[in-house]
Amino acid sequence: MKAGSSLVDIANRLSIIKTEQEDLLVKPVGLHMVEDGRHFALPEDPQQIHINPLPHHQVATHLKIPQQYYDRCREGAPELLAHNVNQWMQRTDKTRLLRTLNNGQGNRRLRGYLSDRYRPLDNYDLADAVLPVLESNGFQIRSCQLTETRFYVKAILEEVTRDIEVGDTVCIGVDISNSDVGCASLSVAPLTERLICKNGMRVNDMASRRRHVGRRNNGFDEDSLVTEFLTDETRQADDRAFWLKVRDTVAACATEAMLEQIVDQMQVAKGVPITGDAHEVVRVVSRKVGITESEESGVLNHLIRGGELNAFGLSNAITRHSQDVPDYDRATELEGVGWTVMRLPQHDFAVN
Repeated sequence: MKAGSSLVDIANRLSIIKTEQEDLLVKPVGLHMVEDGRHFALPEDPQQIHINPLPHHQVATHLKIPQQYYDRCREGAPELLAHNVNQWMQRTDKTRLLRTLNNGQGNRRLRGYLSDRYRPLDNYDLADAVLPVLESNGFQIRSCQLTETRFYVKAILEEVTRDIEVGDTVCIGVDISNSDVGCASLSVAPLTERLICKNGMRVNDMASRRRHVGRRNNGFDEDSLVTEFLTDETRQADDRAFWLKVRDTVAACATEAMLEQIVDQMQVAKGVPITGDAHEVVRVVSRKVGITESEESGVLNHLIRGGELNAFGLSNAITRHSQDVPDYDRATELEGVGWTVMRLPQHDFAVN
């Protein structure tokens, strides 16, 4: 699987986020995009908020501004973008949750522009919940990463193994991911590692997920437009119970019974041959599962090099190619696509 960052580096970055994070509830009339198209301004606050790439997309979605037009204005006519955003902002009454980072030195950034029903499940709380469980249960962390939008931990139980066939062994583990800025649910999924090639495969359809949806947040005084979002005692108690459930899910995810189910599917996929032109099969399957044209050639190359012209071989070609993809988020998606491909119907691997 794709290498990530060190745990020490990620722990330091999460600590900075925890220290600098400031969540604000803002009424639409209290939010104003400045003419450079890159910052928001708040009432009676001289410090502007720099807008990260993700919140730009979230703003466009919320205000129903076509993304292509939004991006074109952002690149070539920022004052027009600001005019559009501000006009439509005045016509909505939906309170938003702004997830910002503020280092107190004039550097204030918007990480997420979200619904006031968004329930923050922070990456640093996830790390505090799961890392001790992984260590106490004997997991070995294979890869972890903190990107602009997601946090990942991938860990393996090296002693829980099963042979697909003689000399081809896989072990079971867990893939934990979360986005605390609105890109994805918190997810805990089984993960396998094939020992002869170190390919990782995420078993998407056996994942446990928790959406970031909660009670509507309403902490405004009667006349205020902006207020700090604080976690009340009820929500704090709910969060404590939730993180305990996450720990239990992580501990129960990587079992011999789970690995047996997965290996059974791998053995079935080995018996599904690729017939006809391999290049055409890769093209057809790629279009079906969302592999891009630029990724397709790498997958085909790994399929031919691997020499396994069957559904299992194509699945492993995809997970192997994931290691070549520069973007960690996309590489992780491809680790899940490998499992999806392995479960496609037999006719998808035949070209007449």
